[in-house]
Amino acid sequence: MDLTRSPAGGALPRSGSGAPTPRACVAASRRVLRTVLAALATLTPLLGLGACGGDERERVAVLITADEAAARPVLAAFERATGIRVDATFVPEATDTATLLGLLRSPGDRPRADVLWSADLLQTIRLAESGAAAPLRSAAADAWPPALRDPEGRWFAFAARAGVIAYAPERVAEHEVPTAWTDLVRDWWRGRIAMPDPRAGMTAGQLGAMKAYWDREFMPGYYGAFLEGLRENEIRVLPTGSAVIEAIASGEADAGMTDSAALRAAQARGVAIAGVAARHDPDEATGGGGAFLLPSAVALLAGSSSPALAARFIDFMLSPEVELLLLEASAPRIPLRPDRLPASAATLLDGVAVADPLRARASAVLEQMESASAAATRLLGSERTPPPSPDR
Repeated sequence: MDLTRSPAGGALPRSGSGAPTPRACVAASRRVLRTVLAALATLTPLLGLGACGGDERERVAVLITADEAAARPVLAAFERATGIRVDATFVPEATDTATLLGLLRSPGDRPRADVLWSADLLQTIRLAESGAAAPLRSAAADAWPPALRDPEGRWFAFAARAGVIAYAPERVAEHEVPTAWTDLVRDWWRGRIAMPDPRAGMTAGQLGAMKAYWDREFMPGYYGAFLEGLRENEIRVLPTGSAVIEAIASGEADAGMTDSAALRAAQARGVAIAGVAARHDPDEATGGGGAFLLPSAVALLAGSSSPALAARFIDFMLSPEVELLLLEASAPRIPLRPDRLPASAATLLDGVAVADPLRARASAVLEQMESASAAATRLLGSERTPPPSPDR
């Protein structure tokens, strides 16, 4: 190793006696310093460091199962309004509760995030009951309508999706257009319909709502008969509501179960598809028998390392600004407090409003959801499991 070489690769000047002079040493040191500083300047963008050692803003960690395209503008608006950085982690909505709990739990005492923003209120309630969510007290939280929040302040509901039947208008005759879920068991739909996997997400809640409502308003066993009708009509089970939309667009199906956000997103992309907010009671004169609404929810996670920042994020999520942003998204959500929105939002509201939403308590839907989903999986199959043969 040549010790006459500097770390920057330049030769050190020598004095006549063979030893470097003090002036030469100073000059060499300056060259080394300039080289090191230049290298650091090159590495700074790669390391994500700022001039003062990085982004020193306060940060809040949020786990999100909502649609990323709809969520990003909301996160950006929060950061602009507060100066607080959001460290967002997105996971698929269909992630089951047990897996989501595993994601929330860290090896230590604190969770991996401060806030949960979920596309599924029912799953949020389950997580809260498991101890994953903590009570929140704040001005916005305390003012939130009691019907839209947990009595203990562990979750807050907002921005919903509706259960819909999507269909291809060019292949579905006028007299075939469905208005109620029970229309899907009519003979003309044999081999023409599809649904998402019944085990998770919007579909599991929708099936739980069907069973809860029909058991109460019609008769026990009505839901099972409905599933038998779907089976006889050879319904296809696909991974998600978006996959149902794609099947209709490609001609693989003519109609299917999905949700209002997925439908509107497809229409925004120019897909030739229509849909109806499907009723549970075909009689439109029956109040409270309309489409099922599944709200989103936000919750403070137990053990949050930044509860004050988490509270500020949740307060923002409950603001009219967020409801408007989610209404304006390409996959819009239905505001649960439309009276707070500006008059300019009237046209957007008309496009998503559900005139007669299903009257069903979340607790009743949760009570029936697991058995309803299991029955559908057993009779119709799932994304991974083909349906049983008709003679079984």
